[in-house]
Amino acid sequence: MTTSLLTGEVAFSILLLVAAAVLCVVAVILLCLVLHRRSAALTREAQALRQSERYLRDILDNARDAYVAIDTHGCIVEWNAEATRVFGWSRLEVIGRSFASVILAEADRATLRSQIRTYLDTGSADALDKRHELWATRNDGSEITVEMTLTAASLHGEVTFHAFLHNISAHKAAEHELMVAKEMAESSNRAKSQFLAHMSHELRTPLNAIIGFSEIIRDRVLGPIDDSIYRNYAGDIHSSGQHLLEVINDILDLSKAEGGYLEIDARPFYVPDMLTRCADTMRELARKANVEIEVTDIEGLPPLVGEERRIRQIVINLLSNAVKFTPAGGRVTLRTAFSAEGDLQIMVEDTGIGMTPKQVEVALTPFGQIENHLSRRFEGAGLGLPLAKRFAEIHDGTLVVDSTPNAGTRVTVSFPRSRLRMVRLLAKTA
Repeated sequence: MTTSLLTGEVAFSILLLVAAAVLCVVAVILLCLVLHRRSAALTREAQALRQSERYLRDILDNARDAYVAIDTHGCIVEWNAEATRVFGWSRLEVIGRSFASVILAEADRATLRSQIRTYLDTGSADALDKRHELWATRNDGSEITVEMTLTAASLHGEVTFHAFLHNISAHKAAEHELMVAKEMAESSNRAKSQFLAHMSHELRTPLNAIIGFSEIIRDRVLGPIDDSIYRNYAGDIHSSGQHLLEVINDILDLSKAEGGYLEIDARPFYVPDMLTRCADTMRELARKANVEIEVTDIEGLPPLVGEERRIRQIVINLLSNAVKFTPAGGRVTLRTAFSAEGDLQIMVEDTGIGMTPKQVEVALTPFGQIENHLSRRFEGAGLGLPLAKRFAEIHDGTLVVDSTPNAGTRVTVSFPRSRLRMVRLLAKTA
């Protein structure tokens, strides 16, 4: 019986050992499965990380701006393909080197170092300029102008600075050329104005003498002249000199207006009286051309603040053109109205030959002449309409031409409401 018990205990022990071994095998198998799954997960994470890095690298290398990452010591830790193209250094040549020494010109290095140090001390993004221009040095020693945006980001307690740089050398060169061209144009305008001012004196002085002496002869101030032919010649000399003086004055006024040198002596004046005088001045010319001038809708207008002489010249020029291009038996109408915005409108309408849009464009060009059977009825240099337009503009106004061939033309000169309201306020305070 003792032997039987001993044999049972041994069998039980063996059974326990077998069970333990099985458990160990199962545990090992389970551990292997866990490790395998963990390894697969780590492999997938590593692949995803590599893919993410490749994706980020592709983004950076295809960026239109040069990208440089900088550590807290100012050393380059990342560099994209555009940076290589712009600065001429490969990525391997610059990694670990000082960003300021490799790229920045000497004058800008201290500024960048100060910005980085201030950010590290304060943690404020305000320490970094959002965008600024600086001089950069290429691998070949040449200098270019770049626009840099500098930002900072922290990962696991480490700060990295990200610089995005855009080469603006071509833009700055074009900007410089534009500035030089502008200065040359302004210099040319000044020279032209000085020349015209000088020529104004040189031409006006003898012209005034010609006009004055021919007027004395024509009017026989110093005594009778027997031969009427001489008096006619004197009259022709006087009228030709007067016309030439008017052309010279128009050229000078137009040049000053286009150059921005024409100033106006703005004062309130009564518009109806001015318009009536303009119409009366042109009636003799209209009578000779057998054209009627009609004036309507000019009463009850408020005073206008402007230079009366210039605005009178606008109206005279428009009436003169209207008479010039209206056949015999036609009519020219001078009237006024108010726009929906309250602007004062002075309109000159005619029943003349009209113009095409292309001819209107020519007529608004200095010295532009519309060639037709009526254009040479009266003398002119093609300055009336351009000069009227410039005079309207220096009064903050506009000049608009509406014309239809064989139907007539309407020219509308508008003066802003503010020039009327201003006078009303002055009248109230007077």
